[in-house]
Amino acid sequence: LAWGFTLTAAVAEFRALRASVIRLWQDGLGEHRPQERTVEDLIHFNEAIDQAIAESVTSYSFEKEQNTRVFNTILSTSPDLICTVDLKTHLSYANRA
Repeated sequence: LAWGFTLTAAVAEFRALRASVIRLWQDGLGEHRPQERTVEDLIHFNEAIDQAIAESVTSYSFEKEQNTRVFNTILSTSPDLICTVDLKTHLSYANRA
């Protein structure tokens, strides 16, 4: 997330990375490779877990965005002065009141 990815994009990237690592690991084992079906089952299991995580993150992100919009609307339309400061006492938000 520090590199500018959204939470949803980061989950998708980790999903792709995990599948690639498993395939590379399998290819690197040479003659000691496990049965193809075993590795495919592992990949499908990881994909199912990743899909559940992705759906949860998408739902969470949507709800968080909605709540943020409502909160910003409340703050921006309030006739009272509302402001926040960070830990170094720098002004981080002030409404137009």
